[in-house]
Amino acid sequence: MLPTFDDLLQRDLFAFYVSCIAEASSLAFGADFWARRVLQLSLSESSIRYALCSLSAMQRTSTVLPTDSSLSAPKLRRYALQQYNKAVKCTQALLEESSYGSEDKVIKGLVACVLFVCYENFIGNYEISHMHLQHGLQIISKECRKQGRSAIPTDIVQIFKRLDIQAISYTNIKVPYPDQSCKEYIDVLTASPTGFASIEDSLDVILQLCRWMFRREAYSNMCPISQQDLESAKKALEGWNMAMDQYFIAPEVKKKEQLPHAVVLLRMYQIIMTIIIVTGVHGQETLHDTYIHKYEEVLALAEGLFLNGRASLSSASSNRFFCFDIGVIFPLFWVAIKLRKPRSRRRAVELLSLMRHQEGAWKSTSAAKVAQFAIDIEEEGILNDYDIPEFARVHQVNTMADVETGEIRVSCVMRSGSDGSWYTREGRISDGPEMLRA
Repeated sequence: MLPTFDDLLQRDLFAFYVSCIAEASSLAFGADFWARRVLQLSLSESSIRYALCSLSAMQRTSTVLPTDSSLSAPKLRRYALQQYNKAVKCTQALLEESSYGSEDKVIKGLVACVLFVCYENFIGNYEISHMHLQHGLQIISKECRKQGRSAIPTDIVQIFKRLDIQAISYTNIKVPYPDQSCKEYIDVLTASPTGFASIEDSLDVILQLCRWMFRREAYSNMCPISQQDLESAKKALEGWNMAMDQYFIAPEVKKKEQLPHAVVLLRMYQIIMTIIIVTGVHGQETLHDTYIHKYEEVLALAEGLFLNGRASLSSASSNRFFCFDIGVIFPLFWVAIKLRKPRSRRRAVELLSLMRHQEGAWKSTSAAKVAQFAIDIEEEGILNDYDIPEFARVHQVNTMADVETGEIRVSCVMRSGSDGSWYTREGRISDGPEMLRA
């Protein structure tokens, strides 16, 4: 039974979420969360219904026509903020009640927290997004330590982990990922998985490894990660590969028709993580040249996703496609900045430009512009594009957004060929409030 809506616009935005957003946010992963749990809880819990409608209103701003005076983008943004504020107020009450031992209210509060993270990502308020994310992760950690209480549902824990990997891989030097979390030890490297019950369980493991690597990288302060840590990561990745081999030979898995898109994304993240581990974060950039064929495989996989109709480039329009979960943007961005083969890396930039996607905090058009900035720096004055010397290569890309001016300040970290000291090349890019870090 549908809930009682406050007004007609709220009802229409609820329907828009059901018909468009829920499906888009679970193209490969998260169907249990976005298309089932969020919708089910929104029918009875006002905080989640308000949060859902605030997201739906923001997404609708990219689909309304300028001539439509009855439903303009400014009106939708104002309504989104109103719904968001109501959701926050209701959730605060929920969490206060949960302190008296209501596990059901904890779960509802965590679901609302996920929607708050997505809303703040959408509008570019990353400091508040980080705050909501860390709050949710702390609640999960606290609840999982309690004795005599069931664990938080797996789909909720997994969505928080995927949001966390977005926050780690996409950040702003003005609003960095919380430092204390960089020192947190992630237990993923102590035991190799022996099997997976689902494709999302497999993704969970590889992203745990990814989180561990990025946190070690953030803590290393531009120093190469220790060989011991890299060997541990390599061992964990080998265990993941063996478990995946066992998973895919299972008869029940072979019968599933929805696997291809998810498998493609898994393969893309697997390749990128393998290269990161083998080359070492902040290691020698020319080592990436050994893996040109692997980077081109990631590129081919991304193109295949578009060709099979999931995100067709031929249907690209002015509408902004927003997905709350992980997708192809981060792997493509990594290809663009680490693959020093001109035609291929420019194809990666082209795909990012044409996609008009936003996946969590990652916006494809901004990723394309930042990647092109790094490419231009690397290739200036280089006659042979295939032979970019170590001293001319960008090791890390940092950005900072200015929401007021719609600019991105890009800082490319490089290493001097004379004494090995670090220095930066900086510039500004005209765009929306987006920022990335690699």
